[in-house]
Amino acid sequence: MAMIKAWRSALGGLRVASACALLVGLTAGCGNDGDSGAVAAVDTLCTDGQRKCQGNALLTCASDGKSWKVANCGEAKFCSQGQGGLGCQPVDCLPNSKTCDDNKSMQCPADGQGDPSQVAFCVGPEHCIAGTCVKTACTSGDKLCGWKSLLSCTGGSWSSQKCAADERCDGGKKACVARTCEPTTIACKDGTTSQTCNADGSAWVATACKAGEVCHDGVCHAKVKGKDDVADAGAKDSGGGAGDDAAGDAADTGGFIDVQKDEFVFDPLDKLTIYKSTKAPIPEGTLPFEYDISSAAYLSLEQMVQVTGNQNLEKIEISCSPVEEFTTGSTNELELQWPKSSVLMNDGTNDPRVAQFRYQAIEYTITIKEFPDIGGRLKGNFNATMADAMVKGKTFYVEGSFDIKRTQ
Repeated sequence: MAMIKAWRSALGGLRVASACALLVGLTAGCGNDGDSGAVAAVDTLCTDGQRKCQGNALLTCASDGKSWKVANCGEAKFCSQGQGGLGCQPVDCLPNSKTCDDNKSMQCPADGQGDPSQVAFCVGPEHCIAGTCVKTACTSGDKLCGWKSLLSCTGGSWSSQKCAADERCDGGKKACVARTCEPTTIACKDGTTSQTCNADGSAWVATACKAGEVCHDGVCHAKVKGKDDVADAGAKDSGGGAGDDAAGDAADTGGFIDVQKDEFVFDPLDKLTIYKSTKAPIPEGTLPFEYDISSAAYLSLEQMVQVTGNQNLEKIEISCSPVEEFTTGSTNELELQWPKSSVLMNDGTNDPRVAQFRYQAIEYTITIKEFPDIGGRLKGNFNATMADAMVKGKTFYVEGSFDIKRTQ
């Protein structure tokens, strides 16, 4: 992959070490595009371990063949065929993102595979900033939107401020606003309608299921005998769309949700806590950063656990493989117990040479303290030395911990 080549070049041959990750549950579902043909109920949907892509989601068949496990690949990866088979493959650049190459506006392919291509050339009294051609002369107070950036004119010249990781720039409001949804994710609008979040996270795009199909977790499939062939099947999902888990629960209870049952309790909040410093060990009194968990998955065929999180513009992706289910213990870069692992971070830098991640671990220690069955909490911690791919020899240190409920 071009991303891997870029890392090797940027890091000057540094030995890449690993870190490990956390696991989040994936719920059931599977898909077909909507059409007018009715679909009869079936005994099974797929065979154990079978995989396929639906957009940017990786579907893996459950052992009983009656449902699919759904994992969204996120913005840093794309579901496609790679050297290791079908799966979430690293991207060469952030899908659909726009950057500048001198006075050329460049756009990354929709699947993130390959180099950005020119979409515009800024000529005359224009120049390129944040992937957008703007007039070189401007009036103080003017504002425009670039790629996930707000452009502001001060003193007759433009400046660019990146929107937060969970924001987009609204051209009408000329401001960074919260995204409606996470780009490329899928969800159910209702029991018979699938929807996909568009490239900038501004809206859901709905697609009706075929007649007789039901929607689970953003994908449509035939009803399964004894499972889905009932009147209230379908609306439950994990994507955060209009048809959410509460809607599915309401369907099961005739429109009412009983929140006063004895078993109704709040789970502890999922946590991804990270400390950063230019010194090692990290000094006492260093304040922690609480990262939002933006996506996580367990890919059973690769035996990989992976999580991505963000804190404002900063992003981290922690991956580990191969890891057997329920395995606990510690490892480091010398032992290489889990060799197909990585810790990647970025601070909001948008540079095609390093794809989405500017920093990569060159040393690490990782401990998985608890790796329970479904319903328990996966717990662990790690520390790593991160190398800067754009400034040779520059490093910093991170250590952190995670605590997240396992639902699948």
